[in-house]
Amino acid sequence: MIPYAAWLPDFADFDLLASADVKNVIPAETGYRPVESFVSDGVPGPELPLGEYSARGSDGLVHNFYGGLTKLYKLSSDGTVWDDVSRTVGGAYTTAGDGRWTFYQFGNDIHASNNVDATQKFTLGTSTNFAALGGSSPIGQFGGVIRGFAVIARLSTGFNQLRWSAIENANDWVPSSLTLADGQEFPDGGQIMGFVGGEYGVVFQDNAIHRMSFEGPPTVFRFDKISNQLGCRLEWSIAAYENLIFFLADDGFKMLRGGAEIVPIGDEKLDRWFEATFDPASAHRVRATVDTLRRLYLICFTCVGSATGTPDLTLAYHWPTGQWTKIEGQYSALYQSLGRKSITVDNYAATTVDATPYTVDSSFWNAKQRPVLGAFDAAGNVGTFSGPFMEAMMETKDIQLAKGRKALLRGLRPLIEGTEVEPEITILSRDQLQQVHDEAGPYQINRYGFVPLRVNARYHRVRTTVPAASQWKMLRGFDDVKASKMGAR
Repeated sequence: MIPYAAWLPDFADFDLLASADVKNVIPAETGYRPVESFVSDGVPGPELPLGEYSARGSDGLVHNFYGGLTKLYKLSSDGTVWDDVSRTVGGAYTTAGDGRWTFYQFGNDIHASNNVDATQKFTLGTSTNFAALGGSSPIGQFGGVIRGFAVIARLSTGFNQLRWSAIENANDWVPSSLTLADGQEFPDGGQIMGFVGGEYGVVFQDNAIHRMSFEGPPTVFRFDKISNQLGCRLEWSIAAYENLIFFLADDGFKMLRGGAEIVPIGDEKLDRWFEATFDPASAHRVRATVDTLRRLYLICFTCVGSATGTPDLTLAYHWPTGQWTKIEGQYSALYQSLGRKSITVDNYAATTVDATPYTVDSSFWNAKQRPVLGAFDAAGNVGTFSGPFMEAMMETKDIQLAKGRKALLRGLRPLIEGTEVEPEITILSRDQLQQVHDEAGPYQINRYGFVPLRVNARYHRVRTTVPAASQWKMLRGFDDVKASKMGAR
């Protein structure tokens, strides 16, 4: 058997241990799995999304928000319309054209920041509109929670500053030794590029990374420098899950594990490929999130040569296997959604009360849903990846089937598990590694699951394409390779 190995575009072209190209698949321990296509809910956002957030209130209901240049929006509980929940005092928001809204939850309150307007607050289940947080709260870009403290970082008064609220009170930001509210200014490391909260906080700067640990009075928080030179290059490349934080540094993709260990995850895999593919002029449109169900770090970006600037390619890093793949499609935003709708007694589509099989106090009305990967497409429609499987493709690097000689490749058997799937095989061949490949095919499988063909060359690549909407679950590679030795020239 010749397996489809990890996608490693930075490897040499002649390497059996790497794949040359992949598309719309997810790595697994023994092969690759399919990717569902995007399905729009038919609910277009009124503005280009500049920050998205999904939260669950104390009542168990899911609430979805997103921010635009001038307004903040909340998805109705039945998932049919984006309601304008902007502030009613202070006028339209003035988010910068390359700016972003960031959200975090403190208790039953949602806080939103764009580094221009006053920090906003929305109380789930009570508020109808956002309003200024108050309590002398600072204006900043990033936010989060460490234990009982709300934190706002990269302040409008200083790009290297952050502040935290009074303990267990995000409505009080006045520095005090009694409430423990205070702040920090970093003398080196450059501007703050991101913040991740939790049991401890992690502060990313241009050229430094700090761990922020609660210590109690009088210092309140201790800042330990994890890195003295390496920092975050793109603030919107940061995404976190449990004790893992993923980000892009100057020298490639990294994973911070346990708030202490920096692990390179793109080095000699795809860092060089990314630099050649990524359009830095659209860096402000980069989106990153995690798909917790599939254990993926996802970063969506704009490729060089894009006509619109809309992110058109998504890299997916599968942290259990340490492998990368890529997913095609234009998405203006990716985010982790707790659900598209909040089912309530009011919006449940039962024709009569008698037709409803659940009592008013049933857990059905606030049952927890599994998180899903949400997205906005290029047209601004919100949706999820829940449709038929996308067209998938895997391609080996150059393989020499007869050592020191050419080989006549006469056929092979694709190893793909599924009930309704007919993969197509294309052979790319050449006699010298300096030549452009000749392409033959695509070839179809016969009724015995074998692909007969005839291609004579020194080096062969095998490309397997799985048509869209096929029913399959695992692609491993191919075996039963029929090849005959030919001449040395």
